Order: sequence, then structure tokens, then C-alpha cells
Amino acid sequence: MPILNNHIAPFIDYGSFGLDIEDTETTLKYTEYGLNVYLGNKGKGLYVGAGNGTLKNEFTFNNLTFEENSVSLRGTAKTNLDINTLNLKLGYKTGGTIYFRIEAGYGIGTIPDALNFTATSGGITETFSEDIPAIPGIGTNGFAIGNIGFGLSF
Repeated sequence: MPILNNHIAPFIDYGSFGLDIEDTETTLKYTEYGLNVYLGNKGKGLYVGAGNGTLKNEFTFNNLTFEENSVSLRGTAKTNLDINTLNLKLGYKTGGTIYFRIEAGYGIGTIPDALNFTATSGGITETFSEDIPAIPGIGTNGFAIGNIGFGLSF
């Protein structure tokens, strides 16, 4: 962009994939958009960035055992984890049409401390909550960001 002698560049990141591990189905989607300000050469080298990130997760736990009126039932449980953050990053990007980049930073936002599940089995539905375990780099006010990627610059 012709602002600040072509040192500001908008960006959009998108990623989506499914991950099935044993009896758990997971769908992850990530979208981020924002601006990078390059400190040296225009469009490459060291930069600082700010953007809005959205992480949407859907989890389905199959073959789950839960209790209803002292009877053990097998069924499924589903939950969503949606996180919106303001991301502040420091990064480095190579030049060229196809580029490599590496970033580190912090995403500021509210991270829930529990997940709410809806479990079903044989027409019976039960809701319950489970605390999210402590994970290094993730707190109730945000999380650490690390990103390595390739992209197309135009």
C-alpha cells in the first residue's frame, strides 16, 4: 500500500482441517485479517503486525460412557470452542511472489475456563461442563502465538 512509503501491507490467513483421533472427531477453522508494518524493506524483512483472529473448533466424542439415573449409557457428546482475539505479532518475511515467514506474538482475548457438552444416548440428553486443563502458553486472557508459513504475495 502506498502509505508510509509502501511499508504497510494488509493480510488474510485462513486454515481449516479435520482431525479424528480414536473416538473423537475434531473440526478446526482459523481466520485472521489485519495489517503488517515493515520496519526495513517494503514488503519483506522484519515487521510488526496486528490482526483480528477467530478460532472455531467443533468436537464430537463418540462411544462415550455417561450416567443417567444410576444407569451407564453409551452415546456421543458434542461441544464447540470459539475464540476471538486481537493478535499482536513480530515477524520476518522473505521477499518475492512466493514467500516464507515466521511470527511470534500474543493473542489478547477471553479464553473460557470450561467447555459445555451436550451428550445423547438412546433418546436421553444430558448437559455437563468440564474444566479446560492448564495448557502452557494459554491463559484466561489470551495465548502465545507461533506461526510458520508460506504464502503468495501480490
